[in-house]
Amino acid sequence: MLSNKDLEKINILLEKRLDEKFESKLEPIKVDINNIKSDLKPMKLDIQNIKSDMEPMKLGINNMKAELGPIKEDIKSIKSDMEPMKKDISKINKNLDSVIRYFDSDVTKNTHRISRIEIFLKLPPYDPKF
Repeated sequence: MLSNKDLEKINILLEKRLDEKFESKLEPIKVDINNIKSDLKPMKLDIQNIKSDMEPMKLGINNMKAELGPIKEDIKSIKSDMEPMKKDISKINKNLDSVIRYFDSDVTKNTHRISRIEIFLKLPPYDPKF
């Protein structure tokens, strides 16, 4: 039978053996992790550069937004100023339509009168070509 000292030695040897196997399996993973870290460093720098390049753009966008505020207000006031003008234009259009209808009816009446006079006087019908 094995003594406690022997069991302890076996235990120590087993632990050493397990540690060696674990380290041998772990070493390629550590190398891969280090490679990934070294590959990521330039990407991190690129991201930092992009972020720093974007700062002036953000400021520019914010400035543009601030400048657009008064322009939007101006557009709103112009639209509200145009409402009465639209109504006036609509009235003018209605008046023009009525004037045109009036003159159209006058022209039609006069054309009929001229035709009757031509018939009465036995004149040839009016030909605009001559």
